[in-house]
Amino acid sequence: MGGGVVQTVSLLSPGLVRKLIIAGSRTSLTPNTAIGPHDIFEALKIGETEEEFRASIELSFYNPNTVGKKAAAASWARTLEALETSGGDRKKLFLSVEEGNNQVLAFTDFTMKDDGVFKRIKELTMPVLVVNGDNDTLIPTSNSMELKELLTNAQLIVYPDSGHGFLYQYAEVFAKDVELFLDGKGEEKMILGAKLT
Repeated sequence: MGGGVVQTVSLLSPGLVRKLIIAGSRTSLTPNTAIGPHDIFEALKIGETEEEFRASIELSFYNPNTVGKKAAAASWARTLEALETSGGDRKKLFLSVEEGNNQVLAFTDFTMKDDGVFKRIKELTMPVLVVNGDNDTLIPTSNSMELKELLTNAQLIVYPDSGHGFLYQYAEVFAKDVELFLDGKGEEKMILGAKLT
């Protein structure tokens, strides 16, 4: 949802957004849009228990290998720790079935509008950082690569051996890349298959 929201806000309020970050997302429907598998969206939409939600996040955000499973477990542990240290003041960990369905419907609406963002994408001339994992199955990585080509002033970073949850898997590296981009010190780069430490 975030990637669609920031594109829409940037178009509706010209001059308000100095720099734009689009993470693990795409623009509205293009002739080349890649759609993720239906079962991943369905799992996110129908989970009712913490266990079902955790399983759907692991399925949709992380690679189904040892690295992905380890990253998913570490991310979940950090989430639970944050919830505990907040004294339970944070919102619940997962959406209800109704909330999940509403989110899918909202993203579908963003995607399918006849006057969608894609038709105006060239108006986004501010510096844009497009980021994703190299194996995002929820919002396939090829969409991020297409965004980089569609935008007139964009740079792309693709994190290795990661999916939609790359920003949790590589939280510290991602934060540094965002800082460099916002400070104007980042150079155009593409990290694909590189070893990150």
